[in-house]
Amino acid sequence: IAGYSVFYRVIDINYLFNLSEKSGVPIEIDFEESGIPIPCIEDIARNEDYQSYLAVIPGEVLVNIYEQYGPRLLEQNVRTFLQFTGKINKGIRKTILEEPHMFLAFNNGIAATAEEIKLSDLPDNKGKTISYVKDFQIVNGGQTTASVYHTWKKNKADISKIYIQLKLTIIKQKNNFSEIVGRIAEYANTQNRVSTSDLSSNRENHVLIEKLSRSIWAPPK
Repeated sequence: IAGYSVFYRVIDINYLFNLSEKSGVPIEIDFEESGIPIPCIEDIARNEDYQSYLAVIPGEVLVNIYEQYGPRLLEQNVRTFLQFTGKINKGIRKTILEEPHMFLAFNNGIAATAEEIKLSDLPDNKGKTISYVKDFQIVNGGQTTASVYHTWKKNKADISKIYIQLKLTIIKQKNNFSEIVGRIAEYANTQNRVSTSDLSSNRENHVLIEKLSRSIWAPPK
C-alpha cells in the first residue's frame, strides 16, 4: 500500500498464549499462500529425535519470508547480517547480480529447523511439497538469506532465477527442542577452514604439473 509491504494475521487465543507464556511467538509460514510449491525429499532414516527434508526454495519466496519476519528468522543463527563489507558476502551479491542462474551451484544453501511441518502431494504423484511450517528458524545460511534480500531491495536485482538449497529439520523431542536446535546451529556453522592455496590446488595447471611429475623421469646423470 503506497509503496509499503503490509502483512496481517488473526490474533487468536493461541497467539495471546504465546505472548504471555513463552519467550516469543513462533514463526508460522504457509507456503501454499505464496502459490509457489516447495518440492521436497523426505529423509528415509527414522528416529525419535528428528526428521529431515531436502528442498529447493525460490529466491522470491525466501525474500518474501525475510521481508515479513526479518532478523526474527535468524534468532538461532550464530550471527546477524554482516553487511557487504566481507569477501564472502560481496561474492554472494556479485553472483546474484551477474550470474543468478549459477546461484544454486555456487552456494551451500541454508539449514533450518522447525517444530512442525505439513506436506501436500504434488500433481500426478510427482512427490511431496512443503505446505506449512511452525517455529521456522534459519540456523545456517543467515548471510545467504540476508544477502539475497538486501541485493533485491537495494540493487533492485532480478531474483527470478535464484534458487537456494534448503535442509529442513523437524525436531520431534519437544522437551529437548532448544538443546537440539542449538547443537544443529553449532555444528552446521563449524567446519575446517579452507585456505586459498587449497582451492588453487585444483586448477588445471597445478593438476597438469602433478601428472607430469608422476609420469616423467629425471634423466640419469
